[in-house]
Amino acid sequence: MGNFQLRFVRSPAPGVPDHYLHLPTGHTPHTLSRLPVMVMVHGISRNAAEQVLRASQNGLGEMVIVAPLFERRAMGRYQQLAAGPTGLSADQALINLLDWLIIDGLNARQINLFGFSGGAQFAHRFALFHPGRVRKLCLAAAGWYTMPDAGEQWPAGLASSPLPAELKKLLAVPTLVIVGRGDNLRTASLNQSPAIDAQQGPHRLARARAWTGAMKTAALRLQIRANIRLRIIPAHRHQFETYCNEGGMIGQLSEWLEEEPRTILPHPTLAARHGLDRHYAIAARAAAGSQYQQLRGI
Repeated sequence: MGNFQLRFVRSPAPGVPDHYLHLPTGHTPHTLSRLPVMVMVHGISRNAAEQVLRASQNGLGEMVIVAPLFERRAMGRYQQLAAGPTGLSADQALINLLDWLIIDGLNARQINLFGFSGGAQFAHRFALFHPGRVRKLCLAAAGWYTMPDAGEQWPAGLASSPLPAELKKLLAVPTLVIVGRGDNLRTASLNQSPAIDAQQGPHRLARARAWTGAMKTAALRLQIRANIRLRIIPAHRHQFETYCNEGGMIGQLSEWLEEEPRTILPHPTLAARHGLDRHYAIAARAAAGSQYQQLRGI
């Protein structure tokens, strides 16, 4: 297996999910404890092993990589952080796993968090409630999002959310949103709710644009520094393999993780011109396309 180790770890303690773990070789326990930890969260195909293998072989091999496995029977709605039959929520399951890794001597107090498709849904909601645990956040091809709107009910918005949302802190987390240029089909796995269509757009490409724009506008309203960017890559279908092979997703993720965090301070004149009370309405309408070009300049 070259210069890395990959193993499947059965639940080592109650409340800790099964997971795949990649550990770079050639390290002492001390040097291993200093390496950054990347958490990768699968979509509904639950291809956790594939994600770890591709990441470890394409630029991320010198990180500790862990991929929790959210079993369908135990956590069928992990994307929404919903509790399973045992009463354990998916976000708490990940926290339990991170705390277990800390006990095991790894640097998991603050992680780089990546999610693809349903995993991206989980990842941005996890970061919304636990931003202190996330160093950098990468969301790839999410089917839909929780919008920064206190007037919309959870999980489409922040009202009645299961935990207090920490939107200000999430906006400070360096965030990369990746979506394929051709990921604009209404496949069976896509949330096709008319309400979500109206709020975020008809497909993943439009929804990535809408959420990114809405988050920038939320930062504008709150007059804080935003740290989010959107990257559209040449992937023609909604598939992890395609995003990697056609779009070079893992390589781009690796390069972005090496960058120094950059923040964007909203311009006060622009804030006044947009009207802070209308921030969400602008972002939602922009999902369809024409106003999005204006919103991108925020």
